[in-house]
Amino acid sequence: MSEPHIRSAFTLPAVNGFPSTDCLQWSDDGQAIILTRNSIYILTPSIGLNPDPTLLVKQVETLSEFRDPIQWLRTIIECEEAGSNMRQWSLECQDWATVSLGSLDPYFRRVSCSPSNLTAAAGCVIAVLTSNSQVSVWCPVKNHIKGMWLKVADAPDLQDESLSSDVNPAICRTLQAQVTSIAWSPQAHFAITPAPVVDGSMLAIGDRAGMVALTRSGIQGTEEAISDNIPRLCMDDASNYLLKHVVSVSVGDDWVIDLAWTSWRSSQPGQSEAFIACTLANGSISIVKVIQYLNQNRSAHFASDFSPRVAWEMLDEPPNAPSGRSITALKWVQPSAPETLTLIFTTPGELHMWRPQASNVGWSGTCGFALQVKKTTVGSSALSPPSGIVYNGRHDAVTVSLSDGSFHVIHNFSVSPTLSTTETSEVSSTALTGKVRSVFLKLEESVRRTTDVNRIDGMMTFDGDGTFAWIHENFRPSEFDYKHDARHSITFAVAQLSPAFADEDVLAELKRLLSEAQAALGETPVSFLRPLLLHLQDTERLNRIHERVYQILSEPQPSINVADALPLPIWSGEVGVQVREDFTRSLRAHLTGWDSAHRRRSSYFIARYCEQRVDPAARPQFAALADTIAFTVRHQVLLVLLKHIMIMAASVSDGDAPFLQRMIVQALRTPDLSTEVRTISVRLSSILPNEPNWVNNPLSTSEMCPACRSPISFDDFSAAQCPNGHTWKRCSITSFILSTPMVRTCVGCNRKAFAPRSREDLRPNWLPPPARSWLVEDLLHAVRRCLYCGNNFVTLV
Repeated sequence: MSEPHIRSAFTLPAVNGFPSTDCLQWSDDGQAIILTRNSIYILTPSIGLNPDPTLLVKQVETLSEFRDPIQWLRTIIECEEAGSNMRQWSLECQDWATVSLGSLDPYFRRVSCSPSNLTAAAGCVIAVLTSNSQVSVWCPVKNHIKGMWLKVADAPDLQDESLSSDVNPAICRTLQAQVTSIAWSPQAHFAITPAPVVDGSMLAIGDRAGMVALTRSGIQGTEEAISDNIPRLCMDDASNYLLKHVVSVSVGDDWVIDLAWTSWRSSQPGQSEAFIACTLANGSISIVKVIQYLNQNRSAHFASDFSPRVAWEMLDEPPNAPSGRSITALKWVQPSAPETLTLIFTTPGELHMWRPQASNVGWSGTCGFALQVKKTTVGSSALSPPSGIVYNGRHDAVTVSLSDGSFHVIHNFSVSPTLSTTETSEVSSTALTGKVRSVFLKLEESVRRTTDVNRIDGMMTFDGDGTFAWIHENFRPSEFDYKHDARHSITFAVAQLSPAFADEDVLAELKRLLSEAQAALGETPVSFLRPLLLHLQDTERLNRIHERVYQILSEPQPSINVADALPLPIWSGEVGVQVREDFTRSLRAHLTGWDSAHRRRSSYFIARYCEQRVDPAARPQFAALADTIAFTVRHQVLLVLLKHIMIMAASVSDGDAPFLQRMIVQALRTPDLSTEVRTISVRLSSILPNEPNWVNNPLSTSEMCPACRSPISFDDFSAAQCPNGHTWKRCSITSFILSTPMVRTCVGCNRKAFAPRSREDLRPNWLPPPARSWLVEDLLHAVRRCLYCGNNFVTLV
């Protein structure tokens, strides 16, 4: 049996919390979220990024003997910050049912990540539940990888405002305000192309009164929160952030102790549905079907202004009736077809699975297994709470980890699940448990006794297959010595426990990821391509298959049909606030909402990654491929911009001319755009007669060097150099010279762009004078991610 391949391991100063399947989870920005008692660590793997080596987390010394280690960057949220504005429940109600002792020793209980693309930088926000039954929402200020995360809202006020008018007793009001569980849904897909700019995700909040409140992100008192439905979170408007109440569902009379969402499925355009499982303290589980309909609020000139309308219904067939036995874990698994959607839940010593009776694939109904003890230490027990549940599609197996350090594998999950299998298998329960224990012994060199338990509080898969990540602590249950919090530490480990992908499997994974990538889900390429990048990190494998990888990345993607998607008349009215918001929304939808463009950006990101790691002889091949894809992306971006400029041509002025000239010059050097260039040139010539000929005078786009004021010709779209040798980067969005620190940097390809400037910003305008156009401002607001690789921007200064 093969030895485990350790890919990463380092210690973190922290006190372990309660074992849970949520203690370790991935965000849609590709970050690992670790929940401990007094802190939340936010770790970012360096795969696909180009971080400063001095900022990487120091690995354990014994890791130097292993090849291809995964490096990480780290930031943290402290419990002291989350504990501010602590609510005193005894002042609101003195009934015994509302007693809460969480304020005596505040700590983190739960964490849930939102989908990506919810902040000004198109990132995630994090909802945190504390021991005092309070929920707070956190978002990054400038840099989600290494920067500070700011608490932008507390949810208890929302609970009070969302109560129905007939709830008057103080006890009911307090119970509904005391939160016991949280879960943020994935982003909804409404089967509309391009994907509309609308937030279809919801945060479910369970309380002590048996209610589940569905909430949505929003900004208080801004028109954008109403029309755009996607908040722009930053330091300036953080105080206005709130969770808007959508609907409340009564699922019982007991505490709601756990919640779990499925992914959204669109049955028809404009409609999406998902299920949420709700676990009550009496051991019962209720299933709520949530349906969202896109309603058009008003007739917008550019992109339709949508807002989701929510309906719900309770399923008549509960997975589990009240039994008095506590539910220790809850998670949905969907192997392939929608009919295989399965709910997994555990009770002490048992694992249960439920699939709707309507399923015609494999089995349906409820089935269960008694977990077996894997005796490795004195603390081994099948009654230990679960710390992770993951599904492996290649082996059609579900792996469940317990806090005692054991792994349990359900094989043939989709058709005929079974817990027992041959112990010689590389993915058997005994094999995985033994390998996890061996990793623990290698990392903890002083451990050689069975009294040392590798307590696992969280586990997840790194690549969707045999590479697992978990957090463990050396725990000695037979010793009763007091250990101060400052002496506690946990170890974060990543190791390949089962056989790696074959070359054919890696190529199949590449095709699958590119074909299934959807722009509407908002997940960044550095996140959903993580399994592939891990396999391509092996340079020997990449050198074997690089020719076939090149062929797959070279396959053409369908072009976006902007002309059919924008059959709009030319705008001839005033350009007010509402028109500019519609213009920005349309730009954002057409620049980032097409699946084909999203897949092409992902291909560019993979090509650049391969260029850095492949054999030097093949690097020019991937460099040329990346340049070709980037040229295609720029062609589509220019096409979208020209179409929008043509619609708004009657509203431009002389101050917009420098930006318009740059667009035309770039279009002149791009094939297949000659028709659009001629049309818009004629149109602009009649509106701005004082400007020179738009097509035949490209020298009018020359700029002055910010250092010596020498003229710089517009020959290179990515960089600029004056005759005296001063070199400048250009904005990847507007192509103007970057001569200000107010810029943002792509985490994937390191391209830079101007930071967007809000209309209410009182700071001096950092855009160069030729770029001070309302078209440029709205374009910078519309582009939240890199136009070339699709990854997030961060602000480094």
